[in-house]
Amino acid sequence: MHKIIVFFLFFYSFVYSATLKDEHLKILAQKLIAKDNIVDATGYVVVYSQNYYITADHLIYDKNKLTLELFGNVSVIKSNQLISFSQYLFIDTKNDKNIFKPLLLLDNRNKLWFNATLGTKNKDVFGLKSATLSSCDCKNPSWSISFSSGEYDTQEKWVDTYNTRLYIHSIPIFYTPYFGFPTDTTRRSGILKPTIGYSKKEGVLYAQPIYFAPKPNYDIEYIPQNRARRGYGQALKYRYADSLYSMLKIEGGIFKEKEQYQQLMQLEN
Repeated sequence: MHKIIVFFLFFYSFVYSATLKDEHLKILAQKLIAKDNIVDATGYVVVYSQNYYITADHLIYDKNKLTLELFGNVSVIKSNQLISFSQYLFIDTKNDKNIFKPLLLLDNRNKLWFNATLGTKNKDVFGLKSATLSSCDCKNPSWSISFSSGEYDTQEKWVDTYNTRLYIHSIPIFYTPYFGFPTDTTRRSGILKPTIGYSKKEGVLYAQPIYFAPKPNYDIEYIPQNRARRGYGQALKYRYADSLYSMLKIEGGIFKEKEQYQQLMQLEN
């Protein structure tokens, strides 16, 4: 019994002294060997700092290059919001760059997950290769989006995907070479969904709203439109909220009919 107590006291003292060697990065492990500028840790490895909590089976830390390599059952929790799982992780702490092989990324803020064969991280942007994303159950999602490559900007909360396929369960229903979307409901400038229609007299209708939201209390919507047989036009909407109880709305536009359509419909003005 005394031998066991002495052993645990020695083990705790060894790990504790190792954590004091770097003020910004703490490393705990069953076995920890420090030689020159390399720290080699194995067995229940735990790494933590002000923003990160990492666990793995094996770690190699280069104190000169400020890089970490982690192997086997690697999990990372960042600010209690982003959680990642992989079998290999390379971290360049100096340049804030990571490499994951493979990568399962969970974003608790937006209830979204990504599963990729290869993941990279450059500051706030994750790069994803041969990946799938969804907000449903990970094992059997009701819907999912698969793509050959893409990016997830955690700061701007925006996803870009390329060679994108939309699945309902395991059935592919839609393909597009590019798809981009926000991961939250924050107002932002961009293109809104178009209006598409057809009538026998006016032909094909296409109207594409372009939305500008420079400030939280006002926005502008510019809507160009084209009616194949009738003509083309444009409209402008301005909304301004000066308080919680009042709002100003201004709308205006212009439309130019084709001469052939004017004659057909006998329009005087």
